[in-house]
Amino acid sequence: MKITVGEFFEFAIEMDMSLVSHAIYWALTNGKVDVNDNMEKLKKGAIRRSGNLPVAQN
Repeated sequence: MKITVGEFFEFAIEMDMSLVSHAIYWALTNGKVDVNDNMEKLKKGAIRRSGNLPVAQN
């Protein structure tokens, strides 16, 4: 099953995942991804290269 960026964005908003939803919003508004793109595009670097992917700190 393929999940689109738009579906994951809606899920992140509904689940109050503010850092993730903000990172996806940033990628969408800066043309890094489209709402119909597969989530694989985000995982392959649209967010990581932007520096907006939340990183857990130990």
